Amino acid sequence: MKARDLMGRGIVGGPARQRGREEQHGMPIKNGLVVAEDSVVVDGLVPQFRSFLGFLAAVFQTLFGFSMVITSGLDGVHAYNSLHKVGRAVDIRTKDLTPVEQVVLMCIVAYLSGKTAIAAFDERNVAPGQHLHLEWHGA
Repeated sequence: MKARDLMGRGIVGGPARQRGREEQHGMPIKNGLVVAEDSVVVDGLVPQFRSFLGFLAAVFQTLFGFSMVITSGLDGVHAYNSLHKVGRAVDIRTKDLTPVEQVVLMCIVAYLSGKTAIAAFDERNVAPGQHLHLEWHGA
């Protein structure tokens, strides 16, 4: 099978699940990133962090067969010292992934955190929604 044959199929989960694609139909795209709704703010992200997210989104699409969704950027209610407010943190939705796919994503992000200025926090059990919190700690 050629690499182009894998695009859109989801390497980890087999053929792309319609569930993920149906939920993403009509989702806004801002600054090249898929966001959960119009109120999600990604303009103002640190440029290096934005570049990393674009790379991660491409890996996500290749592996799982649908787009990575950002559920929070500079918007929303966060802790007092949150890096969301300064464009250095986002939340990535995980509910569209199977438990195995969630582990794969976590392993990829953990590996990349050793190579980049990324910190990740597993907040799949934090209300209101399952997500992975990513922070940029670079210059």
